[in-house]
Amino acid sequence: MQTSLPTAPENRLQLVDALRGFSLAGIAIVHFMEQYLAGPAPESVGNFTQQNTVDLVLEVITQVLIRGKFFALFSFLFGLSFSLQMDRTQARTGQDFSLRFAWRLLVLFAIGLFHQCFYRGDILTVFAMLGFPLLLFYRVPDRWVGIIAALLLLGLPRLIIQLSGGGMMESSPENDLHYWNTVKTGTFSEIAWLNSWDGFWQKMEFQFGLFSRGYQSFGWFLFGLLAGRLRLFEFAEAYRPVWRKLLRYGLFTFLGLIAAAAVTFGLFGKQIPESLASFLGISFFDWANIALTLAYIGAFALLFLKPNWQRRLLVFAPYGRMALTNYVLQTLIGTTIFFSFGLGLIGDFGNSVTLPLGLAVCVVQIWWSARWLQHFQYGPLEWLWRSLTWFSWQAFRKK
Repeated sequence: MQTSLPTAPENRLQLVDALRGFSLAGIAIVHFMEQYLAGPAPESVGNFTQQNTVDLVLEVITQVLIRGKFFALFSFLFGLSFSLQMDRTQARTGQDFSLRFAWRLLVLFAIGLFHQCFYRGDILTVFAMLGFPLLLFYRVPDRWVGIIAALLLLGLPRLIIQLSGGGMMESSPENDLHYWNTVKTGTFSEIAWLNSWDGFWQKMEFQFGLFSRGYQSFGWFLFGLLAGRLRLFEFAEAYRPVWRKLLRYGLFTFLGLIAAAAVTFGLFGKQIPESLASFLGISFFDWANIALTLAYIGAFALLFLKPNWQRRLLVFAPYGRMALTNYVLQTLIGTTIFFSFGLGLIGDFGNSVTLPLGLAVCVVQIWWSARWLQHFQYGPLEWLWRSLTWFSWQAFRKK
């Protein structure tokens, strides 16, 4: 049995790496604008991210164009990477990669638990858990993968939860205030404990309760699996018509959903029961996210196929190759700025400061990633993850 045959680092799809880096930048912007709170602020603080008119305008722009879309894109790329890893490893070794991928997920979960100590909105543990059912779909026919993915993304789990009597996760004012005071003035151990226990279960409610973010992520996993099977990104040039359709239909659907939501809540908002209004509001938001995410994928691929644009977009590729390291590093930087074990600046500034700050962190990370990969094969956490996956230390420095 061959035990150390990971994919060679040069055997990568630059379009996928660049798209992953692009999605990571959007995630960083959202997290910095949320100041890494990952939950409701206490009533005494109010809308601490919106302290003036500019903050409010930036919040609306981010809500429409960024929030939710880049997590969806990140989820899609996780499913795509799963497909590529399974196919390439099996083609190279003649062996099923499933058991090793399951171990790889356990390692990712452990990394996520470390990340959870700093940020209770960690997505690594969720991706690791959802990766196990993804393994069951590897040999399921395309048709059924597509149907199930569509049902998940369109909100069937949320409908079932709504009809069964499930409601919106209730926020406890006392808990919200306690967590705020802890991240503002508490010790690191107090913050880590709240994140790792209370924060973890709140995250599970957010992922698999009425918000259903986890079901959405798994639907994107399945679409990524399909994209890998169809080799959309390996033969991107041949799929130009597909990218055009994604851009066109995704954008028109997004605008149509915004109009439909405006009419629904503008004309009938007062007549809609509160529980149904919450259900419809979340559903409209998710459907709009789906449409705009598809448009982003189509637009990015079409631009990447243009030589002049490809040179520009390739700056995201090193950033995307080191996505795990950069995702965790973003959190370490952000929480050091906002939480009490660092500068403790949470709530002191609004979006007009935190959005440029998030962008600046992205720019520095993009520059640093390119410099790092000139000397090393992988990012630090990518190298560790890879070495633990294959039970052998992988080559780190470039010869």
